[in-house]
Formats: sequence, C-alpha cells, structure tokens
Amino acid sequence: MLWVGVDIGGTFTDVIVYDTEARLLRAAKSLSTPAEPVRAVLEALHKLDVDLSRVTRFVHGTTRVTNALLEGTGGGVALLTTEGFRDVVAMGRGHRHRLYSVKEVAPPRLVERRLCFEVPERMRADGTVHRALDLEAVQRAIEKMKGLELTGVAVCFLNAYSNPAHEEQVAALVRERLPEVACSSSAEVVPEIGEYERFTTTVLNVAVKPFVSQYLASFLGALREHGYGGGLSIMTSSGGVVAADDARRLPMQLALSGPAGGVSASAYVSLRLRTARSSPATWAAPARMSASSAKACLP
Repeated sequence: MLWVGVDIGGTFTDVIVYDTEARLLRAAKSLSTPAEPVRAVLEALHKLDVDLSRVTRFVHGTTRVTNALLEGTGGGVALLTTEGFRDVVAMGRGHRHRLYSVKEVAPPRLVERRLCFEVPERMRADGTVHRALDLEAVQRAIEKMKGLELTGVAVCFLNAYSNPAHEEQVAALVRERLPEVACSSSAEVVPEIGEYERFTTTVLNVAVKPFVSQYLASFLGALREHGYGGGLSIMTSSGGVVAADDARRLPMQLALSGPAGGVSASAYVSLRLRTARSSPATWAAPARMSASSAKACLP
C-alpha cells in the first residue's frame, strides 16, 4: 500500500510517497501549474513511478485558500443579519492602528453595506427567543438578492451560538430559493461568542466556498481518471486533516494550514526522537501531515 502527501505552493509542488510494506519514503518536486494544479502533482508522481491504483491514503496541503483570502478573489457576498446589526462587520472591535490620528483610514469592508440585509429576530444570550423570526422579511430580503450578482450569502444572527434555530431556518430558505448561491450560517462555521469574529469568519468562509468546491472536485476528478479510488484528506489550520466534503463545507479550515502542518510535523518528530529513538529513515509519515511537513521525517 502507498500513502501520498502533496503540498502545492506558489512555485513548487512537493510530493512524498510512503510504501507501508517496504517502509520506504520517497520525495519528488515539480514546478507548480497554477492554471491546473493537479497537473504538477501528476508530474511529480510520474517521476516516482507511482501507480495511483495502489494508493490507499492521499493527503493534500495547499496555500490556495490563504492566497484567495489575501488577494480578495472571492465573489460577491451578502450578509443576512439581525435587525440593527448590519454594521457589525464594518465596525469591528473599534481598534485603531494609530489611536490619536484624525487621518486614520478604515480597512476595506468585507461586505458592501448595500449587501447587508436586516431581518427582525432576536435570540437572548441564554438561547431563549426574545423576538420571533419574521419569515416574510426574510423572503423579501431573498427576493432582493435575486437581482444581485452574488456567489454567497452569510447568515449571521445575534447569539446564534446559543441557539441556531433562526439561522438554520433562514439558511434553509436561502438554499431553497437561491440554489446556485453558496450559503453558510455562523453557528455552522464557528459557534462561539463574539459577533464580530463569528460574522467575519462566516463571510470569509462563504466567499471562498465556491472556489474551494470547484477546486477539490476538479482535483479529485483528475486523480480518479488516473486510477485513484480512495478518499482525499485536506490539511487544516489545526494541524489535522478533514475529508474533502468537510473542506467544501467549511473551507476556512484550510487557511494558514501550511504553517500548522510544519508545527504538526515538528511535534511528531520530537516525539519520535524522545520516545522511539529509531532511525528517521524508518518513520512513517502520519496522515495528518502535509507533504512539506512530512519532509521533516527524511534523514
């Protein structure tokens, strides 16, 4: 059986292959092909003469989500929020880089104000309903969205981390009425206290969601065409991996996963040095490591 780890960077694509029977770790590098990333992966695998039908585990690390966020390449996103809270994302925490400067310029908005829609509803902090959800107002907002060029809708209500019922109702309506538009609710993405952090993370998640879904579908499809029949694990910012379907649903998990992979690899190597005291050449790269991280296991 073969395990494959792939890390796609802006310049190079790195691939490692571990043979679990021969206990052999090999690596190859190829120039990245931004227009078709999987092509560089296949070229590197070809250098190692890998038969994809023998591969049972495939782990993929990539900077593409981080790059998309930095470059602002996500599409138009609308925000559906509690009445009175349409400016939460723009206001932020009120922090200023130069506290006393009257010339301080606010950072660009993540969501244009015209794309922020308010609906009457309110959850208390303990999860009880203070104001019932106005479904007619939700439907009117969705109708307005139909005339806009949107790729995603973020549903972010006050105190939804305590009770996501209203968000779930609205997200279901958005997906029903706007099936071609990506949708995420804040309780689904990051069910934690703190409106600004929860709202912005949800907006960014839905902004890259179409891009990530298309990318992973294309990537896995190309592997299938070349004989691979297993699943695809994606490196996350926690230092672990998730299945491709989970990555499509919550692509923000993939942001900054490269540095996290390096830390994960370092922790693994340190543990082996301290406990196993075996030769690095005999170590197996664990599933949670990206290709670049797993290279730390090479002698």
